[in-house]
Amino acid sequence: LVPNNMVGLVIGKGGDNILRIQSQLNVQSHIAKESEMKPGETMRSIVLKGEINNVKEARKRIEEIKLRDY
Repeated sequence: LVPNNMVGLVIGKGGDNILRIQSQLNVQSHIAKESEMKPGETMRSIVLKGEINNVKEARKRIEEIKLRDY
């Protein structure tokens, strides 16, 4: 889960952050659209698919982006 106001940071300009993570680690990601959020929710989900160790590393990198820019 990522705070809604940080999703843009995770995605990066032109998608560069998330595309780099996907490419380097051979994972797929699906980020919930803001329109899919229920009223009052502040978090959006990111679903990662791929080999388990790669998914763990992708999650770690996403967490690092969140912490770096928090």
